[in-house]
Amino acid sequence: MASVAGAQLSAGIVLILGFANLIADGLSMAVGDYLSTKSDLEFEKTERERERWEIENYPEGEKQEMVKLYVEKGVSQEDAQTVVEIFAKNKEA
Repeated sequence: MASVAGAQLSAGIVLILGFANLIADGLSMAVGDYLSTKSDLEFEKTERERERWEIENYPEGEKQEMVKLYVEKGVSQEDAQTVVEIFAKNKEA
């Protein structure tokens, strides 16, 4: 905008170019946010599908993985195993 003003263009043209810049910036940010969100959702969907496959094909390995995660968060080994066994009864959990 400073260069346009420095070129001594009329105030109307400076305002038009300012608004055009504002609109372009807004559209650019909107497209960037859309693509970022879409990418995050696709990654989440892929991870869910992979985890479902692992649960169906390697349930014991998945149980061990979950127990390890709970233990790392401070839950005792015994309690972690109990929680995982309870969750294992419901595939959606």
